[in-house]
Amino acid sequence: PGAVQVIKEFELSTILSPDYVHDSLAYEDYQALLAEGNLEEIHPNAEEIYAFSNTFFTVVGPRKYGQGGSAANSLCIRLDFGETSFLFCGDSGREEQEEMAEADLADTEETLKADVYFISDADRVLEESFLNCVRPDYAVLSSGGELPDSVRSLLNERDVQFYQIDVDGHICAFSDGRSIV
Repeated sequence: PGAVQVIKEFELSTILSPDYVHDSLAYEDYQALLAEGNLEEIHPNAEEIYAFSNTFFTVVGPRKYGQGGSAANSLCIRLDFGETSFLFCGDSGREEQEEMAEADLADTEETLKADVYFISDADRVLEESFLNCVRPDYAVLSSGGELPDSVRSLLNERDVQFYQIDVDGHICAFSDGRSIV
């Protein structure tokens, strides 16, 4: 549903999406909007980088497509603008987070490190190894519902400022390329 809303709200020519077919009405709506708008659909692989003006998107997951359902195939992207970064991991779950953390630890680039992390909606999971790689200053949960105590504890232990849209209202993070407000 998120991608459908983005396609409806913004003028697009290309969309990055996972290489995964889902049997649902939302996916059918998504495919219809792609065809209607004559949009190019790109299925990126991990470690691919896309530039948009002075902003860069690095695909950090999934490490490979076709593992499990739609959550396992969620596209995970780190957005870099200047010295600031944001990590979006859709519905990635425990296994996907572990794979991304393992790949990040094997690489000197620190591809998961982000100032702001948007917490996965998949059961609101957060693997400690994954959080140790991300090391965010801020974390945001976009959907309603309670955050498990184990996840809240991990964030509190690391002094991560946590925001939840259904509790805190509309949340905006602004970056000038040096800091986030």
